[in-house]
Amino acid sequence: MLKYLYIFITWLFNLMLVAGVFILRKKMPNAIRPYKVWGYPFVPIIALLCTSLYLIITLYNDITAYNSGKINLINSVFGIALTAIGIPFYFYFKKKYK
Repeated sequence: MLKYLYIFITWLFNLMLVAGVFILRKKMPNAIRPYKVWGYPFVPIIALLCTSLYLIITLYNDITAYNSGKINLINSVFGIALTAIGIPFYFYFKKKYK
């Protein structure tokens, strides 16, 4: 069970990582970039679409399996909730050590 939580959350963070490329390019268009993203913007867009599709399919399959009684816990939703518990700690420590 724990490996499924880890895999789903890893893919979620990969999605945020690729999205971060677009965010940083928009916020800092003139920054020096020692590494160029190959095939930008097409390759990152394809990565975003494939990762999003994987996450949506995984959520759908987990919820369907839970509703049919095959599993006792929706692993992907539990992984999101478990990770989201850390968000208040992030803002607390960010404010504390500012």
